[in-house]
Amino acid sequence: MRLTKLLVIFIGVLFVSVLSLVACTKREPLETVSYVDIEKFMGDWYVIANIPTMFEKNAYNPLESYQLNADGTVATTFTFNEGSFDGEQEVMTAKGFIKNKRTNAEWGMQFFLPIKADYRIVYVDNDYKY
Repeated sequence: MRLTKLLVIFIGVLFVSVLSLVACTKREPLETVSYVDIEKFMGDWYVIANIPTMFEKNAYNPLESYQLNADGTVATTFTFNEGSFDGEQEVMTAKGFIKNKRTNAEWGMQFFLPIKADYRIVYVDNDYKY
């Protein structure tokens, strides 16, 4: 019995150690566009590619809407159908913070206090259609 407890503790510590090492691996950040005209970027955008968070894994027909606030933050509304294209519509709101004012392409996105997600604009066409 005592040996089983020790084995379970050892496996648990080993598992947590491996997860810690994997979490520490550093990836190069995605290269952003050189400049985003923030006024043109405001409005509705269909999400065609992302690194899904736990909230986006079953999101169908995702749409992000951006509105520039007077204080320079970006009011963000994320709308999607849960589980399928016919699924129940879900709505999440967030506040965007433009971190790189020179390019306007690197943001922090805050859904819940105090967690801010990294948000990068890596492509936008000249007419801001996609």
